[in-house]
Amino acid sequence: MSRRSSSRARHLPVPLIVAAMLIAVAAAAWGVALYVERGVLREIDARQGATRDFHVASLEGFLDKYRILPPLIARHPDVVDGFDGNDPLRAARIVDTVAGMTGAEDVRFLTPQGETLAGSGARTGAGGFADIHRAPFFLAALEGRLGRAFLKRPSARHGSYLFAAPVRDGTTVVGVVVVQVSLEAVEQAWVLSKDPVVVTDAGGRIVLTNRARWRGQGLGDIENEGSANRVAAPVVSMETATSDPAAAAAPMPAESPDGFTLVRLREDDGSVKRYLEASAFLPLYGWTLHVYADTALATIEAANAFLVVLLVGIVLVAIVWMLMERRRRFVRQMRLDKANALRLERRVRDRTRDLRAANERLAAEIGEREATEVKLRQAQAELVQAAKLAALGQMSAALSHEFNQPLAAIRSYADNAGLLLDLERTAEVRDNLGRIASLVDRLAGLSKHLKTFARKPGNTTKPVKVSAVLDEALMLLAPKLKRSEVALDVHHEVADVVVQAGQVRLEQVLMNLIANGVDAARGSAGATVRVTVGAEGDEGVIVVSDTGPGIAEDKIDQIFDPFFTTKDVGEGLGLGLSIAYKIVHDFGGALLAENADEGGARFTVRLPLAADLRDAAE
Repeated sequence: MSRRSSSRARHLPVPLIVAAMLIAVAAAAWGVALYVERGVLREIDARQGATRDFHVASLEGFLDKYRILPPLIARHPDVVDGFDGNDPLRAARIVDTVAGMTGAEDVRFLTPQGETLAGSGARTGAGGFADIHRAPFFLAALEGRLGRAFLKRPSARHGSYLFAAPVRDGTTVVGVVVVQVSLEAVEQAWVLSKDPVVVTDAGGRIVLTNRARWRGQGLGDIENEGSANRVAAPVVSMETATSDPAAAAAPMPAESPDGFTLVRLREDDGSVKRYLEASAFLPLYGWTLHVYADTALATIEAANAFLVVLLVGIVLVAIVWMLMERRRRFVRQMRLDKANALRLERRVRDRTRDLRAANERLAAEIGEREATEVKLRQAQAELVQAAKLAALGQMSAALSHEFNQPLAAIRSYADNAGLLLDLERTAEVRDNLGRIASLVDRLAGLSKHLKTFARKPGNTTKPVKVSAVLDEALMLLAPKLKRSEVALDVHHEVADVVVQAGQVRLEQVLMNLIANGVDAARGSAGATVRVTVGAEGDEGVIVVSDTGPGIAEDKIDQIFDPFFTTKDVGEGLGLGLSIAYKIVHDFGGALLAENADEGGARFTVRLPLAADLRDAAE
């Protein structure tokens, strides 16, 4: 029988055993979490009891200081004489002196009919009693007892407490002394506490608290605080100043495990938090003080304990499962090894035959690859020679493209010089000849720089004033602008922008960009080419934009490729932008092409500022 049971246990499915162990681990983790939570709650309860006792002592000490004040004032001979003589001025001096010395919110002398003989409230903003002759605390004072009442006026943010004592002339009550003390100082001290502190009257109405939104509500209302359940603070008159039984709310639901009182309160942001409550009754005032401590720490500690036990249990279950799985696999592997041994022998024979055939094929492929490499080296040599020839053709086309405009200007100056010479205007002739000589020098410089298009130029750069270079480029382009009927708008955002570049090559870049802009804008409405010169950080920025049709989106990536052009056959070789792009990069800058939001193409040249200007900017 026992052998049968053990055999049955050995053949139980492993997942079933693992599931049972996990359930046991989860139950143990839950039990440990509850135990840890109770332990932390006991520690919080001990600290909260000390906090509650401190607040009770502070509140009673604060009120007791003023509770003995009315009887002392009522026994003073000057006060009795003030009532007997019915001297308002003398009584006013007395109440002002007492109020100033004690810090009371209001000190008031009342006749037995409830009329005010003197009071300091008119100057401090306190007082303002209504129907005082029917107020319970006033009637208690007339009966010879100490009258007490809590007062909350609608216009005041904080409540006040009243103490009233009879003034006797012998055995006759000739008046009543009322001392009103503001409870604002108490609530201000509680504001420093992060946990809620609440004082309720006999009817369960909140009279003092460090949460302003709770003041005036029932104790049950703060648990379900919402627009539909919130109770507004009532207007309290002198007749109902002691308490308001009708305002009492239902007792707040609470859990009491191990003697703890756990409540759930709604925060100002609408969230609900669990608190541990500690309360104490103040018999002299009929109040109950409630101090709440956040139980988040207990929840966190319980969750941590639960996770630790759960993780440890899961690790142990995983180890057991691994051992069981390893044993099962070991038994299975032993069975498979016998079957695999026979299959392995057959595979070795098959693989040996396949390897022999593969070696024969590999020898043949090696011979073919060696022959292919010889042909590849020959093709590479031919491609290098073809690339040299293509570069030579590209330079020839570039010379033709870049020399056309300066040669046209030289012809124009030469013709003008002949006319001026006939008119014997020699000074202007010399000026034209000087311009021709300058253009010839410039063409020589262009010829020299165009040779570096296919390789990195060795020319050095120097500080170049952008405005001067732009003026020279516009001078060469003036005939083209006039023929094309395209307006030119030049704007210098920053005066005297000096960049690190080559003067002749930078002029070549600007001429290419402006000439392309003129060709693109020709024939458009309001044909205009705009040139803007400025600086951003340590870079000089030159922007050339036009009012033409812009660049097609599928062509914008090819715009700087050599021999790429969107112009008609015979109008351009497609080398201008390619040359400009290489020159700008040789300067250490960047040339960007894009379509402007308002239409047309926009080319942006960014060049490093000269070293002196960068140092000045820094």
